[in-house]
Amino acid sequence: MKSIQEQLVAKISQAFPDAEAKKVDKDNFLDIHIPSINPKKGTHLFFNTGKNEIKIGFYCRDEDFNNAILSRSNNTEAYAQGLRIANNPAYASVEDAIAAALDFLSELKGEAKKTTPKTATKPAVPNLQTLVATFTDKLNEGLDSQLMDELDALSIPASLILYEISAKNLQKALDTETVTNDDFDLVSILDLEDWEGLTEKIGESEVSKNKEEYAAETIYANGSIILLYCESEYVYSFMSPGEEVEEEDEEEEDENEEESSQFLWGEFDLDDADLIEKVTAKIKEENALTGLAYISEALKEQGYEVDNHSPFFFTSMVHISNKELPGFLYVNMDGFHSNCIEENELQLIFSWDTVKDIQIIEEDVASIKINLLSHEGILTINEPYSKNLLVLVGIYKNIWKKVVKKFAREDTISWNVVENELGISRVTFDTLEDYKYWITGDATGYEIIESSVPELRKDINRRKFSEDTIVEIIAYHKTRTEFNEDYTVDMNGQEIWLTIARTYEDSYWKTQVDKQDLFSLFTTIESQGFQEGLDTLFGWEFHSPGKGDNGFEIAMKEGDIKRLPKNCFEDGEVNPYFIFENYTSNLEDIDVTLRGETDRLDILINEEYFGSIWQGAYPGN
Repeated sequence: MKSIQEQLVAKISQAFPDAEAKKVDKDNFLDIHIPSINPKKGTHLFFNTGKNEIKIGFYCRDEDFNNAILSRSNNTEAYAQGLRIANNPAYASVEDAIAAALDFLSELKGEAKKTTPKTATKPAVPNLQTLVATFTDKLNEGLDSQLMDELDALSIPASLILYEISAKNLQKALDTETVTNDDFDLVSILDLEDWEGLTEKIGESEVSKNKEEYAAETIYANGSIILLYCESEYVYSFMSPGEEVEEEDEEEEDENEEESSQFLWGEFDLDDADLIEKVTAKIKEENALTGLAYISEALKEQGYEVDNHSPFFFTSMVHISNKELPGFLYVNMDGFHSNCIEENELQLIFSWDTVKDIQIIEEDVASIKINLLSHEGILTINEPYSKNLLVLVGIYKNIWKKVVKKFAREDTISWNVVENELGISRVTFDTLEDYKYWITGDATGYEIIESSVPELRKDINRRKFSEDTIVEIIAYHKTRTEFNEDYTVDMNGQEIWLTIARTYEDSYWKTQVDKQDLFSLFTTIESQGFQEGLDTLFGWEFHSPGKGDNGFEIAMKEGDIKRLPKNCFEDGEVNPYFIFENYTSNLEDIDVTLRGETDRLDILINEEYFGSIWQGAYPGN
């Protein structure tokens, strides 16, 4: 017998042959992309099949599309992520849900209803505005101070925060006369002044109202504003004004601002449930230990002292110990490091030598808390706004626990043993894009479309971009690229030279041009061929590896072997990997060799993909 979601997919596919189900029976949400309704990727009809009922909506962040529907339909309403049937009704049977969904899709297409209206078994929010109004009245009877305390506990300095409470939990608060922030769902955390960033969440009208409300208030730079909504209906807002910070000497203040320019470490987080699930599964399936070299480089650039032991895990915000000390978490072969004690200093807070186990002790939709267990005690680490720690737990359970056990009585870790005996492969990433590509297998994030130069020129002219618009060009190189890097290491009074050879069997390279240069490129490709056009472009930067096999080798190039410390040898041979990982090195030279031909050029304008020009289509004279 087919499941509820399988029945829904079958019925929608009968009515819309172009329907594509994104996931079936993975969770309570069934997503179906229907290009004939809206061709943009990411848009989809969804069914929420939880709680023995079915709710319907259409996920779409295109405001023009949504506003056009709302302007002509009285049976459709907006919600935070798109559109849904007015009053958000729930249906008990597949038949009723399909009838309502087809009516709903007809509304989206601007057609008359094709089916007989069905009556929902129960509206999820019979009178949402009435419910919110009743709750607001209750605030004057004692709930106000409760709600303020609960929201105050969620304040984050210098932040504009959006929470949502379900109608069910709002009704529970009314019935029990008790408010708890456990019932609030975090929607978004933005910079304090970033009202525009809330527009796509609650709409321009709501943003204007809230912004106007606080326009006359004194809010310091370390203050915060929290907004609480119930299914797109405003419920309450709370302001923590923060404190005025004494002005320092102007020159000293400028130096401090320059030193701590609030580097956005959060940009390195995955912060996506799908990516987190995929990387955890991939690490387990491929028995792989990740090396996030780009994190080490970013820390060095920000003035932190780091060694050559690249982290295999990083997350930008955790609260450490029962004191909930805030900071980032950096985990490598030595242990757990953080800046939670001194903001501008990376310190070891827990060594692998003492770890007995890692346990998840709390987990909800948007946060996770773990315990590090040792003979000496327990260290609690809480990730309050994300669940990147799931990746760390996966690495420990599937990979690193085996390494720790194998070398429990050894002074050093032999990577030859790790790779050959334990079967663990090390995969190093120089950029976050590389890491994400390894996780997803998708280097571009868009579907490649073969385009002709006239088609691209026409499409770009139609959009009327300004002359200074930045155009990004990505070149796909289909054969080997070689990086040869020379490093020096000072050891025992001598200079050792190491050579690192990185090879990529295919790769992606990026450069940027303006609109005028882009059209000059088009003209050259048309008149002289693809390769001649490619030769006019400069400023290429390595972007990410392709899908081919990649190589990584370290060799000792120069140095007196007799003067090396004993720990630099393994089975009587010099171990250059050990030297590179355990001693400070300096990059002296890098040589890049591209072999073979560039296969295609991808054209992106303002991060929007327009099309690709293939080498074979313009072979030249």
